Amino acid sequence: MPNFDEKPTAAFIDQAHTHLRDQWSPAQQGWDTRDTFYHRTYTLWPNHIGARRPAAKSSRPTAIVDRAADTLINFSPTWHRVSRKSDQTGTEGADVIEVAGKAIMNDSALREMVLPFSQMWLHLIHYQYAVAEIGFDWMSRPIEPKRDERPFKGETDDEFAARHVRFLVEKDNWNPIRIRAPDPRTVLMDPEQKQPPYAIQMQGMLAHELETLSKRKAQPGPRVRRQDVNVFLVANQTDRNPFARVNLIHYWTKDFHSVKLEKGEILWTERNPWGFMPFSHAFARAGIMPRDGSVNGGFNPKYIAKGLLEPVEDELRMHAQGAVYRHKLGVDAVSYTHL
Repeated sequence: MPNFDEKPTAAFIDQAHTHLRDQWSPAQQGWDTRDTFYHRTYTLWPNHIGARRPAAKSSRPTAIVDRAADTLINFSPTWHRVSRKSDQTGTEGADVIEVAGKAIMNDSALREMVLPFSQMWLHLIHYQYAVAEIGFDWMSRPIEPKRDERPFKGETDDEFAARHVRFLVEKDNWNPIRIRAPDPRTVLMDPEQKQPPYAIQMQGMLAHELETLSKRKAQPGPRVRRQDVNVFLVANQTDRNPFARVNLIHYWTKDFHSVKLEKGEILWTERNPWGFMPFSHAFARAGIMPRDGSVNGGFNPKYIAKGLLEPVEDELRMHAQGAVYRHKLGVDAVSYTHL
């Protein structure tokens, strides 16, 4: 039994990544097929005859998924706080926390480019599986201004007062909580556990951004020790391209967060300051596992995370083929009439 409370090694992270990747691979292959229907890039005709036939594709697959997801757009998660006391005071206090929690959650959602809950509904419809991410953005914390600090030396009293008022407004409205709906392919968790003990997150980062971040991590700060940071240097890479995309693996538990090169060493491991694993996941429905549906003798998520389009893929392709041929026959009939 692996001990997830211990500091991970590079070999342990690679083993965990390989295990989850192999377990999720059949389901993700199915998602790739669903995506070709949603984006209308699927193969309409067999390869040996496709070049000789028209290949127009209807928007029906996209409409099926989008319409189903749109029916859920008015639904949003609700907050429930269990009262710590059985009297009226405890109930009223719980109600206040529920209102505050709902307001914070909505504000966090509006800070994302794509509304995370709408994206989750789309994933639950299209893949019948979704991942939610919650984290904290401490870098956005407002900093109280000081007189004569650079680059504001020589400012007037009114100018400093304006900066201080702006700080007070930003402090009152500061919300460090972030809620996201990442692509389920980029975050791997144990599909048999509702609250898995660890998660593997894949991320791509530009080389110069990774160098800047690793150098920042290597700088000691208050109550922080950074002896174990391996600074990533663009100059040490083969192509020395600062805009090259570097593939990273993030290993998360409630105690540790490690960042590792996909094919290389651990860059740094730090204590997880939040005290919880920042990902959760869920299937949209139940499923029936066939007797031969196991992966290495275990659970195979492909039979549950199938997606809305999986049962009707053949019908969608035949519908598109029939529509193309009816259109072609009509065009040919008009053409021959004018000859």
